[in-house]
Amino acid sequence: MNGRSPNYNSVLLMLAALVGISIFRGWFTVALMALPIFFLVLHSSQLHTGKLSAERRHSHEIDQLHLRTIEALAVAIDAKDNTTHQHLERVVVYAEAIGKEMGLAENELRALHAAALLHDIGKLAVPEYIISKPGRLTEEEFEKMKIHTVVGAEILERVQFPYPVVPIVRSHHERWNGTGYPDGLKGEEIPVGARILSVVDSFDALSSDRQYRRALSPEKAMAAIKKDAGTLYDPKIVEVMDQLYPSIEPLVKEYQRPDVRLSTRLKIEKGAAPRAGLSVEKAGDTSSALYSIVQAREELRVLYDITQALGNSLSVDETLRLLAEQLQKLIHYDAIAIYLIRDGKLIPRF
Repeated sequence: MNGRSPNYNSVLLMLAALVGISIFRGWFTVALMALPIFFLVLHSSQLHTGKLSAERRHSHEIDQLHLRTIEALAVAIDAKDNTTHQHLERVVVYAEAIGKEMGLAENELRALHAAALLHDIGKLAVPEYIISKPGRLTEEEFEKMKIHTVVGAEILERVQFPYPVVPIVRSHHERWNGTGYPDGLKGEEIPVGARILSVVDSFDALSSDRQYRRALSPEKAMAAIKKDAGTLYDPKIVEVMDQLYPSIEPLVKEYQRPDVRLSTRLKIEKGAAPRAGLSVEKAGDTSSALYSIVQAREELRVLYDITQALGNSLSVDETLRLLAEQLQKLIHYDAIAIYLIRDGKLIPRF
């Protein structure tokens, strides 16, 4: 129908038939009266079609803007958690393939796509030392890590997606047997998108390099997932994943975008000092007397803060974290390891 509404088409057909019959029978007066009406309706139909076309273009532009916004947020997540770089894109490909195989509706697939890109956005609220820790988390650290599901859902609620993204992000760490977080949902209480994301997220984590271990082969990663089917993961989704993953892997390699890194280590040469001034006479003049005095006072203040922290009833891990944060003010480092003495040996503790 070329985008015209059925009503316009019906009226145009009736008027065209009336004009044709009138001319055939010699009713020229009727034909002349019908012609202006015919062209008026035709013009209105064209205007209506143009309006629909403009609305479709606008809707498409909004969809593209929405998608670019989601991808920009994904870059922000990558910048926060460099250890999982390109993890998000891999999860997208696997999740969408499984969703299509399971016959999810179009809205559910869109929600799954957005959630796959944004499921870790809540990690922006998690301390960086926990995210980049090369090993198992302590109980206190794990408690702080768990908030990323709730924070992520709260952030995305403000976006007001036209499809259910928030429940997937909130529930992607729920477990089939009810032992997950944050709500302890069980079985099909967990949104299907979150169940898919749980399987895919774990599979990709196992088959990717981490600071504390080398990646497993896809076959070994899939075998590990299958062991937990029916306990941690929805067994039906694991079955679909097992069937699809050999054919999905080539798609993952095609999808991966070029390495995108934000300029977090860039040094800006230009720019005058703020009106309030800097903490020393010249930011780069380390030989001045004032600089030495300021440094001494800073060291004294930091040492005081450290002794105060050591005097509080904190856990060992919390104390060492505070110690590392305070030392960063005196010694600008990229990484730090703190050892404790046990039985005459130095043991890496943080």
